[in-house]
Amino acid sequence: MVTGAIEKLRAEGTVKSSLQAHPTLYAPAAVIEAFDGLAAADIFITSSASLVEGMPPKGATLAEDDEQIGVTVALAEGEKCQRCWKILPEVSAEEDAMCGRCDDVVANLPEDEAQG
Repeated sequence: MVTGAIEKLRAEGTVKSSLQAHPTLYAPAAVIEAFDGLAAADIFITSSASLVEGMPPKGATLAEDDEQIGVTVALAEGEKCQRCWKILPEVSAEEDAMCGRCDDVVANLPEDEAQG
């Protein structure tokens, strides 16, 4: 359902990649609880995501079999990490800027791999 909502934006030319999207999933508590301990953005293959317990707002893309589940999609906020390509608020607009996670990974690479 999330992918379908993002595909509509891609067809309109609003986004080119799912990493430019920030979906918000609206659903009953049981569905939201199923995400406990999981990163929704990683599951949706987006830069960020929100989970909201409650009914979807008007205009949301609704699940075919349950009108209590829906998704809206906004643009992700921030700049693009030059390593993972996620758009995150923590990334600066500088050339070759990386998110904190990627910065840590690169900083801990053995010297010959970091330069290669």
